Amino acid sequence: MKYATGSAFRQALEERIRDIHTEQNIPIVRLRKQVADVLNRQFRTGISNHQLAELVVTLRADDRLCSTNEEIEKREPRIICSLGLASGNQIEPWI
Repeated sequence: MKYATGSAFRQALEERIRDIHTEQNIPIVRLRKQVADVLNRQFRTGISNHQLAELVVTLRADDRLCSTNEEIEKREPRIICSLGLASGNQIEPWI
């Protein structure tokens, strides 16, 4: 099977991985956003491989490394911004 672009290959690969996880009843895990931020900061400061490994092992041991689909689905919706619309000099709330 040939792919015209790398993104098409990546999409097909991600779909297949998702299928395998579903077929085998394996939960899909995602790196938590806060952890990604921590790791990016550490990469910028020049963390050594040994320190990186220790950090990841510690985060995993503390159950702070990844989120499962179940955790993501259980999250309550939250308002992340509010919007006001202005017409001339009069401001009317969006809600």
